[in-house]
Amino acid sequence: MKLVALVGSLQKESKSTKGLRVAAEAARQAGAEVIEWSLREQPLPIYDPESEKSGENVEAFIKAMSEADGFLIASPEYHNGPSGVLKNALDFVGYNQFAGKPVGLVAAAGGPIATNTLGQLATILRSLHGYVIPQQGSIGYGDAFNEDGSFQNPKMQERFEKIGTDVVALVKGLRG
Repeated sequence: MKLVALVGSLQKESKSTKGLRVAAEAARQAGAEVIEWSLREQPLPIYDPESEKSGENVEAFIKAMSEADGFLIASPEYHNGPSGVLKNALDFVGYNQFAGKPVGLVAAAGGPIATNTLGQLATILRSLHGYVIPQQGSIGYGDAFNEDGSFQNPKMQERFEKIGTDVVALVKGLRG
């Protein structure tokens, strides 16, 4: 089973990336191969629907998303919504990549919670026929991480690990 962990932040060590990595490690421990796609490390051009879906990183991105059995997606919250770079990346893919596949969502806010971003991402991914799992992760400005990348708050650690394991469990369940 293969999952793509899509990092929708351009910051080197963003909280959304750290939270996503907690979920991704739990998914690995549950038996998934997790491929991290960082839009900082592997950027995509601005999506143009009249242009061919080719160019630097575009074909590899579409291939990785197409081959995935499920997804973990993270975004910082900018102006009460997902990052532009993440929305741009999602414009390159569609039903062919997401239909019938589980998706776990993580977001980090500059304030206490990132529910607007999580809600908007859930709407986008449901419109692509992805199965957004109920457990979502919101990282607030007060949440902190240990040096090893785990959350300082054990309840947050458990919540984000559950996102990873729930995606794996749903992939297995859908496979029969």
